[in-house]
Amino acid sequence: MSHPIWLQPTVHVRSLLASIEFYEALGAVVVAGSRIGNFVRLDIGGCQLSLDEDAPDTVRSEGAVSLNFETDDLDSRFRELVVAGKLAVTAPRRVEFGRQIELTTPDGTAVTITQFTHPTS
Repeated sequence: MSHPIWLQPTVHVRSLLASIEFYEALGAVVVAGSRIGNFVRLDIGGCQLSLDEDAPDTVRSEGAVSLNFETDDLDSRFRELVVAGKLAVTAPRRVEFGRQIELTTPDGTAVTITQFTHPTS
């Protein structure tokens, strides 16, 4: 392929500022746009995520999104979120592929943070 393509998911939000603060608690940094505008692009863990305060384009069937993040230290991430005032729906819990917590953004988007168990060789 001669022309690369990059994934840049966009989440439509009701409150841009509340959403920025939520994702900053997960380690995000604003890399484009403005807190006083209606759009920002965030860098989180080397990936980009856009937040758009404009309503979803229902003609194009824009709609619900769930976001999944991975960490190598779930307990520390959980403590950081609690200190930042971001409430997890679940405390760290075991799942078949590791451990995870679940949160909800200010707009009700489901967020899961997982620490995968990697088999030892």
